[in-house]
Amino acid sequence: MLVINGDRTDMPATERRVLGWLRNYSAPGIAIAGCNIPQRRGRTSYEADLVVITPETCAVIEVKGLTTDNGGQLNCPANGRWNIDNLPDDPVHVRKGDTSPLDQVTGRMYDLKHLTEQAGGQGLFIAGLVLVIPRNAEVTLNKGPMPTGRDVLLGNNPAGLLGWLRAAARRREAPWTAELVVAVLKSLGITDTTISYEQLLAQGFPTHRAPDLDPYRPDIAAPWEPLPPAAVYPTASEPTSTGRTVITNPDLGRTDSRTDDYTDYIVPFAAQPAKHGGRTPARSALLAVAVFGALIGGLWYITEGRSSEASDPAPTTNSITEQSPAPEQAPAPAPALEPVTEAPPPPPAPAPKGCYPFQTNCG
Repeated sequence: MLVINGDRTDMPATERRVLGWLRNYSAPGIAIAGCNIPQRRGRTSYEADLVVITPETCAVIEVKGLTTDNGGQLNCPANGRWNIDNLPDDPVHVRKGDTSPLDQVTGRMYDLKHLTEQAGGQGLFIAGLVLVIPRNAEVTLNKGPMPTGRDVLLGNNPAGLLGWLRAAARRREAPWTAELVVAVLKSLGITDTTISYEQLLAQGFPTHRAPDLDPYRPDIAAPWEPLPPAAVYPTASEPTSTGRTVITNPDLGRTDSRTDDYTDYIVPFAAQPAKHGGRTPARSALLAVAVFGALIGGLWYITEGRSSEASDPAPTTNSITEQSPAPEQAPAPAPALEPVTEAPPPPPAPAPKGCYPFQTNCG
Protein backbone atom coordinates (compact mmCIF):
# COMPACT_ATOMS: atom_id res chain seq x y z
CA MET A 1 0.00 0.00 0.00
CA LEU A 2 1.25 3.49 -0.85
CA VAL A 3 1.83 5.82 2.11
CA ILE A 4 1.62 9.60 1.82
CA ASN A 5 3.23 11.92 4.43
CA GLY A 6 4.74 8.94 6.15
CA ASP A 7 8.07 10.63 6.86
CA ARG A 8 6.88 13.40 9.18
CA THR A 9 9.20 13.99 12.10
CA ASP A 10 6.41 15.05 14.47
CA MET A 11 4.53 11.79 14.09
CA PRO A 12 3.76 9.90 17.33
CA ALA A 13 5.27 6.46 17.75
CA THR A 14 1.86 4.78 17.69
CA GLU A 15 1.01 6.28 14.30
CA ARG A 16 4.44 5.36 12.92
CA ARG A 17 3.91 1.77 13.98
CA VAL A 18 0.51 1.61 12.21
CA LEU A 19 1.97 3.15 9.04
CA GLY A 20 4.57 0.41 9.00
CA TRP A 21 1.81 -2.17 9.05
CA LEU A 22 0.02 -0.51 6.14
CA ARG A 23 3.20 -0.02 4.11
CA ASN A 24 3.82 -3.75 4.21
CA TYR A 25 0.20 -4.56 3.39
CA SER A 26 0.02 -6.16 -0.06
CA ALA A 27 -3.56 -5.10 -0.78
CA PRO A 28 -4.15 -2.15 -3.17
CA GLY A 29 -4.75 1.23 -1.59
CA ILE A 30 -3.21 4.41 -0.20
CA ALA A 31 -2.74 5.66 3.37
CA ILE A 32 -2.52 9.40 4.07
CA ALA A 33 -0.89 10.32 7.41
CA GLY A 34 -1.77 13.59 9.13
CA CYS A 35 -4.54 14.36 6.63
CA ASN A 36 -6.10 17.83 7.02
CA ILE A 37 -9.79 17.60 6.13
CA PRO A 38 -11.72 20.85 5.53
CA GLN A 39 -14.66 21.25 7.88
CA ARG A 40 -17.98 20.92 6.09
CA ARG A 41 -19.56 23.82 8.06
CA GLY A 42 -16.69 26.29 8.18
CA ARG A 43 -13.42 27.46 6.72
CA THR A 44 -11.10 25.59 9.06
CA SER A 45 -9.54 22.13 8.70
CA TYR A 46 -9.07 19.38 11.22
CA GLU A 47 -6.39 16.73 11.13
CA ALA A 48 -7.16 13.06 10.94
CA ASP A 49 -4.41 10.67 11.99
CA LEU A 50 -4.94 8.41 8.96
CA VAL A 51 -7.15 8.24 5.91
CA VAL A 52 -7.06 4.88 4.15
CA ILE A 53 -8.59 4.50 0.68
CA THR A 54 -8.89 1.16 -1.10
CA PRO A 55 -10.84 0.32 -4.27
CA GLU A 56 -13.66 -0.95 -2.06
CA THR A 57 -13.76 1.36 0.96
CA CYS A 58 -12.53 4.50 2.65
CA ALA A 59 -11.92 4.95 6.39
CA VAL A 60 -10.88 7.72 8.75
CA ILE A 61 -8.70 6.22 11.49
CA GLU A 62 -7.84 7.83 14.81
CA VAL A 63 -4.88 6.12 16.47
CA LYS A 64 -4.98 6.34 20.25
CA GLY A 65 -2.33 5.03 22.60
CA LEU A 66 -3.23 4.13 26.18
CA THR A 67 -2.07 6.65 28.74
CA THR A 68 -1.51 4.02 31.43
CA ASP A 69 0.70 0.99 31.76
CA ASN A 70 -1.97 -0.84 33.65
CA GLY A 71 -3.78 -3.63 31.92
CA GLY A 72 -7.33 -4.68 32.33
CA GLN A 73 -10.63 -4.32 30.55
CA LEU A 74 -11.10 -1.28 28.34
CA ASN A 75 -14.74 -0.21 28.47
CA CYS A 76 -15.81 1.80 25.41
CA PRO A 77 -19.45 2.88 25.61
CA ALA A 78 -20.85 4.68 22.57
CA ASN A 79 -22.26 7.62 24.56
CA GLY A 80 -20.06 7.88 27.62
CA ARG A 81 -16.54 8.27 28.85
CA TRP A 82 -14.15 5.39 28.46
CA ASN A 83 -12.28 3.71 31.32
CA ILE A 84 -10.11 0.76 32.27
CA ASP A 85 -11.55 -1.40 35.05
CA ASN A 86 -13.92 1.46 35.95
CA LEU A 87 -11.08 3.78 36.98
CA PRO A 88 -12.07 7.47 36.77
CA ASP A 89 -9.20 8.66 34.55
CA ASP A 90 -9.50 8.65 30.76
CA PRO A 91 -7.38 5.78 29.40
CA VAL A 92 -6.76 7.67 26.10
CA HIS A 93 -6.37 11.30 25.10
CA VAL A 94 -9.69 13.08 24.50
CA ARG A 95 -10.06 16.49 22.90
CA LYS A 96 -11.57 19.30 24.86
CA GLY A 97 -15.33 19.24 24.49
CA ASP A 98 -15.48 15.59 23.37
CA THR A 99 -16.78 12.69 25.44
CA SER A 100 -14.66 10.03 23.78
CA PRO A 101 -12.54 9.52 20.65
CA LEU A 102 -15.72 8.45 18.85
CA ASP A 103 -16.77 12.11 18.73
CA GLN A 104 -13.49 13.06 17.07
CA VAL A 105 -13.61 10.35 14.41
CA THR A 106 -17.29 11.07 13.69
CA GLY A 107 -16.61 14.70 12.81
CA ARG A 108 -13.75 13.83 10.44
CA MET A 109 -15.80 11.05 8.89
CA TYR A 110 -18.64 13.37 7.88
CA ASP A 111 -16.22 16.09 6.74
CA LEU A 112 -14.52 13.64 4.38
CA LYS A 113 -17.88 12.37 3.14
CA HIS A 114 -18.93 15.93 2.25
CA LEU A 115 -15.62 16.57 0.47
CA THR A 116 -15.97 13.31 -1.48
CA GLU A 117 -19.46 14.26 -2.66
CA GLN A 118 -18.15 17.63 -3.82
CA ALA A 119 -15.49 15.78 -5.82
CA GLY A 120 -18.11 13.65 -7.61
CA GLY A 121 -18.41 10.61 -5.34
CA GLN A 122 -22.12 10.72 -4.59
CA GLY A 123 -23.50 8.34 -1.98
CA LEU A 124 -20.19 6.71 -1.02
CA PHE A 125 -19.77 5.26 2.44
CA ILE A 126 -17.03 6.57 4.72
CA ALA A 127 -16.17 4.50 7.79
CA GLY A 128 -14.67 5.67 11.08
CA LEU A 129 -12.33 3.62 13.27
CA VAL A 130 -10.68 4.28 16.63
CA LEU A 131 -7.58 2.09 16.84
CA VAL A 132 -6.35 1.72 20.44
CA ILE A 133 -2.67 0.75 20.82
CA PRO A 134 -1.96 -0.85 24.24
CA ARG A 135 1.38 -0.64 25.98
CA ASN A 136 3.08 -3.66 27.45
CA ALA A 137 0.16 -4.73 29.64
CA GLU A 138 -2.55 -7.04 28.44
CA VAL A 139 -5.82 -5.26 27.62
CA THR A 140 -9.17 -6.66 26.63
CA LEU A 141 -11.89 -4.71 24.86
CA ASN A 142 -15.46 -4.34 26.07
CA LYS A 143 -17.63 -2.36 23.68
CA GLY A 144 -21.35 -2.23 23.28
CA PRO A 145 -23.37 -1.40 20.17
CA MET A 146 -21.54 1.16 18.04
CA PRO A 147 -23.08 3.95 15.94
CA THR A 148 -23.53 3.20 12.25
CA GLY A 149 -20.24 3.20 10.39
CA ARG A 150 -18.05 3.54 13.48
CA ASP A 151 -16.01 0.99 15.36
CA VAL A 152 -13.35 0.52 18.05
CA LEU A 153 -10.47 -1.92 17.64
CA LEU A 154 -7.44 -3.00 19.68
CA GLY A 155 -4.15 -2.67 17.81
CA ASN A 156 -2.09 -5.33 19.52
CA ASN A 157 -0.73 -6.49 16.14
CA PRO A 158 -1.24 -5.77 12.42
CA ALA A 159 -3.57 -8.73 11.96
CA GLY A 160 -6.48 -6.97 13.66
CA LEU A 161 -6.33 -3.81 11.50
CA LEU A 162 -5.66 -5.61 8.21
CA GLY A 163 -8.47 -8.07 8.91
CA TRP A 164 -10.84 -5.17 9.60
CA LEU A 165 -9.92 -3.57 6.25
CA ARG A 166 -10.45 -6.84 4.38
CA ALA A 167 -13.85 -7.31 6.01
CA ALA A 168 -14.86 -3.76 5.02
CA ALA A 169 -13.76 -4.42 1.42
CA ARG A 170 -15.84 -7.61 1.18
CA ARG A 171 -19.02 -5.82 2.21
CA ARG A 172 -18.96 -3.33 -0.65
CA GLU A 173 -18.39 -3.00 -4.38
CA ALA A 174 -15.47 -1.11 -5.93
CA PRO A 175 -16.70 2.48 -6.34
CA TRP A 176 -13.34 4.15 -5.68
CA THR A 177 -11.88 4.62 -9.14
CA ALA A 178 -8.50 6.17 -9.89
CA GLU A 179 -10.21 9.27 -11.26
CA LEU A 180 -12.21 9.76 -8.06
CA VAL A 181 -9.15 9.28 -5.84
CA VAL A 182 -7.26 11.92 -7.84
CA ALA A 183 -10.16 14.35 -7.40
CA VAL A 184 -10.35 13.70 -3.63
CA LEU A 185 -6.60 14.08 -3.18
CA LYS A 186 -6.70 17.38 -5.05
CA SER A 187 -9.46 18.63 -2.74
CA LEU A 188 -7.26 17.63 0.22
CA GLY A 189 -4.36 19.66 -1.19
CA ILE A 190 -2.36 16.64 -2.35
CA THR A 191 -1.13 17.19 -5.91
CA ASP A 192 -0.15 14.69 -8.56
CA THR A 193 3.53 15.33 -7.83
CA THR A 194 3.05 13.30 -4.65
CA ILE A 195 1.12 10.42 -6.22
CA SER A 196 0.20 10.11 -9.91
CA TYR A 197 -2.75 8.65 -11.74
CA GLU A 198 -0.52 5.91 -13.16
CA GLN A 199 0.59 4.92 -9.66
CA LEU A 200 -3.04 4.53 -8.60
CA LEU A 201 -3.70 2.28 -11.58
CA ALA A 202 -0.60 0.25 -10.69
CA GLN A 203 -1.95 -0.09 -7.15
CA GLY A 204 -5.08 -1.74 -8.49
CA PHE A 205 -7.61 1.10 -8.54
CA PRO A 206 -10.03 0.60 -11.45
CA THR A 207 -10.38 3.19 -14.12
CA HIS A 208 -13.61 5.06 -14.71
CA ARG A 209 -16.43 2.55 -15.08
CA ALA A 210 -18.30 2.42 -18.39
CA PRO A 211 -21.67 4.20 -18.06
CA ASP A 212 -24.87 2.21 -18.18
CA LEU A 213 -26.30 2.10 -21.68
CA ASP A 214 -29.52 4.08 -21.78
CA PRO A 215 -31.26 4.72 -25.14
CA TYR A 216 -33.06 7.73 -23.61
CA ARG A 217 -29.77 9.38 -22.63
CA PRO A 218 -27.88 10.16 -25.85
CA ASP A 219 -24.99 11.63 -23.89
CA ILE A 220 -24.14 8.23 -22.36
CA ALA A 221 -25.63 5.90 -24.95
CA ALA A 222 -23.45 3.57 -26.97
CA PRO A 223 -22.07 4.97 -30.27
CA TRP A 224 -24.29 4.37 -33.26
CA GLU A 225 -23.31 1.56 -35.56
CA PRO A 226 -25.06 0.83 -38.86
CA LEU A 227 -27.05 -2.36 -38.98
CA PRO A 228 -25.89 -5.06 -41.40
CA PRO A 229 -27.87 -5.19 -44.67
CA ALA A 230 -30.88 -7.46 -44.61
CA ALA A 231 -30.60 -10.75 -46.43
CA VAL A 232 -32.13 -10.53 -49.93
CA TYR A 233 -32.83 -13.59 -52.02
CA PRO A 234 -31.38 -13.32 -55.54
CA THR A 235 -33.79 -12.86 -58.39
CA ALA A 236 -31.84 -14.49 -61.18
CA SER A 237 -28.59 -16.32 -61.74
CA GLU A 238 -26.45 -16.59 -64.78
CA PRO A 239 -23.39 -18.81 -65.11
CA THR A 240 -20.34 -17.02 -66.51
CA SER A 241 -17.52 -18.27 -68.59
CA THR A 242 -15.31 -18.47 -65.48
CA GLY A 243 -17.71 -20.86 -63.77
CA ARG A 244 -18.86 -18.25 -61.22
CA THR A 245 -22.53 -17.52 -60.69
CA VAL A 246 -23.62 -13.92 -61.21
CA ILE A 247 -26.64 -12.94 -59.16
CA THR A 248 -28.51 -9.86 -60.23
CA ASN A 249 -30.81 -8.02 -57.85
CA PRO A 250 -32.64 -5.14 -59.55
CA ASP A 251 -34.02 -3.86 -56.22
CA LEU A 252 -30.53 -3.22 -54.83
CA GLY A 253 -29.16 -2.07 -58.15
CA ARG A 254 -26.06 -4.25 -57.97
CA THR A 255 -24.69 -7.49 -59.30
CA ASP A 256 -22.98 -9.92 -56.95
CA SER A 257 -20.64 -12.64 -57.99
CA ARG A 258 -20.71 -15.86 -56.00
CA THR A 259 -18.99 -19.18 -56.33
CA ASP A 260 -21.85 -20.89 -54.53
CA ASP A 261 -24.66 -22.48 -56.48
CA TYR A 262 -27.99 -20.87 -55.60
CA THR A 263 -30.03 -22.77 -58.16
CA ASP A 264 -31.63 -24.87 -55.45
CA TYR A 265 -33.74 -22.03 -54.15
CA ILE A 266 -33.82 -19.50 -57.01
CA VAL A 267 -37.33 -19.24 -58.45
CA PRO A 268 -37.73 -16.96 -61.49
CA PHE A 269 -40.64 -14.57 -61.43
CA ALA A 270 -42.29 -16.20 -64.45
CA ALA A 271 -42.34 -19.59 -62.74
CA GLN A 272 -43.97 -18.33 -59.55
CA PRO A 273 -47.52 -19.66 -59.06
CA ALA A 274 -50.30 -17.20 -59.77
CA LYS A 275 -52.13 -15.86 -56.76
CA HIS A 276 -55.86 -16.62 -56.40
CA GLY A 277 -56.62 -14.16 -53.72
CA GLY A 278 -56.55 -16.89 -51.10
CA ARG A 279 -59.41 -19.00 -52.75
CA THR A 280 -58.93 -22.76 -52.46
CA PRO A 281 -60.46 -25.41 -54.82
CA ALA A 282 -62.86 -26.55 -52.10
CA ARG A 283 -64.19 -23.05 -51.61
CA SER A 284 -64.61 -22.63 -55.40
CA ALA A 285 -66.66 -25.85 -55.61
CA LEU A 286 -68.92 -24.80 -52.75
CA LEU A 287 -69.47 -21.41 -54.40
CA ALA A 288 -70.47 -23.07 -57.71
CA VAL A 289 -72.96 -25.37 -55.96
CA ALA A 290 -74.50 -22.40 -54.16
CA VAL A 291 -74.93 -20.43 -57.42
CA PHE A 292 -76.45 -23.42 -59.23
CA GLY A 293 -78.93 -24.02 -56.38
CA ALA A 294 -79.97 -20.36 -56.45
CA LEU A 295 -80.70 -20.56 -60.20
CA ILE A 296 -82.80 -23.74 -59.80
CA GLY A 297 -84.77 -22.17 -56.97
CA GLY A 298 -85.49 -19.03 -59.01
CA LEU A 299 -86.73 -20.97 -62.01
CA TRP A 300 -89.00 -23.10 -59.81
CA TYR A 301 -90.49 -20.02 -58.18
CA ILE A 302 -91.31 -18.38 -61.56
CA THR A 303 -92.83 -21.59 -63.07
CA GLU A 304 -94.97 -22.34 -60.02
CA GLY A 305 -96.32 -18.79 -59.96
CA ARG A 306 -97.45 -18.87 -63.56
CA SER A 307 -99.22 -22.27 -63.24
CA SER A 308 -101.20 -21.14 -60.21
CA GLU A 309 -102.33 -17.99 -62.09
CA ALA A 310 -103.65 -20.02 -65.05
CA SER A 311 -105.70 -22.44 -62.87
CA ASP A 312 -107.67 -19.74 -61.03
CA PRO A 313 -110.73 -18.36 -63.09
CA ALA A 314 -110.91 -14.66 -63.73
CA PRO A 315 -113.47 -12.88 -61.53
CA THR A 316 -116.87 -11.87 -63.20
CA THR A 317 -117.72 -8.21 -63.08
CA ASN A 318 -121.37 -6.91 -63.48
CA SER A 319 -121.50 -3.86 -65.63
CA ILE A 320 -124.55 -1.76 -64.73
CA THR A 321 -125.14 1.33 -66.77
CA GLU A 322 -127.02 4.07 -65.02
CA GLN A 323 -129.07 6.34 -67.29
CA SER A 324 -129.89 9.67 -65.90
CA PRO A 325 -133.49 10.86 -66.41
CA ALA A 326 -134.24 13.19 -69.30
CA PRO A 327 -134.30 16.81 -68.37
CA GLU A 328 -137.78 18.35 -68.03
CA GLN A 329 -138.86 20.60 -70.93
CA ALA A 330 -140.29 23.94 -70.06
CA PRO A 331 -143.88 24.41 -71.46
CA ALA A 332 -144.15 26.80 -74.36
CA PRO A 333 -145.92 30.05 -73.54
CA ALA A 334 -149.51 30.31 -74.85
CA PRO A 335 -150.01 32.93 -77.55
CA ALA A 336 -151.86 35.90 -76.44
CA LEU A 337 -155.54 36.41 -77.41
CA GLU A 338 -155.63 33.11 -79.19
CA PRO A 339 -157.19 30.13 -77.51
CA VAL A 340 -155.28 27.00 -77.95
CA THR A 341 -155.90 23.45 -77.11
CA GLU A 342 -153.58 22.01 -74.42
CA ALA A 343 -151.26 19.49 -75.95
CA PRO A 344 -151.13 16.07 -74.38
CA PRO A 345 -148.11 15.33 -72.16
CA PRO A 346 -145.13 13.67 -73.79
CA PRO A 347 -144.95 9.94 -73.52
CA PRO A 348 -142.65 8.58 -70.78
CA ALA A 349 -139.13 7.79 -71.68
CA PRO A 350 -138.52 4.24 -72.63
CA ALA A 351 -137.39 2.07 -69.72
CA PRO A 352 -133.79 0.82 -69.78
CA LYS A 353 -133.06 -2.80 -70.28
CA GLY A 354 -131.64 -3.32 -66.81
CA CYS A 355 -132.70 -1.65 -63.58
CA TYR A 356 -130.97 -1.40 -60.21
CA PRO A 357 -132.97 -1.33 -57.03
CA PHE A 358 -135.08 1.78 -56.33
CA GLN A 359 -134.42 3.27 -59.80
CA THR A 360 -137.10 5.75 -60.97
CA ASN A 361 -138.97 5.23 -64.22
CA CYS A 362 -137.83 1.63 -64.24
CA GLY A 363 -140.80 -0.79 -64.62
